[in-house]
Amino acid sequence: MPYGAHGKTGRLILDEALRRGHRPVLAGRDAAQLATLGRTTGLMTRHASLEDGASMRAALSDVRCVLLAAGPYRQTGPAMRRACLDAGCSYLDVNGEIEDFSRALAGDSAARTAGVAIIAGVGYGVVFGESLAAHIKMRLPSATSLRLSFATKTVGRSRGATLSAAATMAAGGRVIYHGALQTRAIASPTWQVTHADGSPMPFAAAPMAELVAAHESTGIANIIDGHSALQDRRCGDARRRPDARKDSRENSRARFQTSRAR
Repeated sequence: MPYGAHGKTGRLILDEALRRGHRPVLAGRDAAQLATLGRTTGLMTRHASLEDGASMRAALSDVRCVLLAAGPYRQTGPAMRRACLDAGCSYLDVNGEIEDFSRALAGDSAARTAGVAIIAGVGYGVVFGESLAAHIKMRLPSATSLRLSFATKTVGRSRGATLSAAATMAAGGRVIYHGALQTRAIASPTWQVTHADGSPMPFAAAPMAELVAAHESTGIANIIDGHSALQDRRCGDARRRPDARKDSRENSRARFQTSRAR
């Protein structure tokens, strides 16, 4: 059951699910948008507010798994996970917020007791960041330091994702240092990666959930995760062009470079 399928990110997920032949039950907090989406897709809908624990548990009572696509996750994640534990329903999200992602990982014991899975960050930066880190660890098993540089292209960001990013940045920077998550000044340190054509791309450290995921998967003691400010500006320019609203699934790509692993 996707929760928040009427939002920008949720709709992309739903469209892909439908393309693969799935017919999920839809849920969300906006009754009007949910009803419209139900009529458009012909899918069953359930209106449930995360602030109403009883209605949320009722909505999940016969559901095996929910995918939370409604942020910001610092607000929605804890409530949905509580409802899932109470209802015996497994939980997935596409969370990139480092604080709530860490809280979700801390729920492992409660999830095992309830016989359900709690898996945060099943899409986007966390998945490809963690996968890249795991690949590097496999190739360089003695690595003690890792720097991940993300240059992502997308044609927009949902309101929830924007709020999540703002809250995450306001909380300060993060790095993995000597095996522990530590606070740093935001966007510190900075570095450059050189393109094949010799042009530089600047990066700044960002406190995203893939930092924790990479450490959990690899055990590498020192990890920095950074995103390209230059690339963000280019994406902003793209959104202002007339053709910028082409299908984002076709226009989205990510390029990863490990600029240091030893």
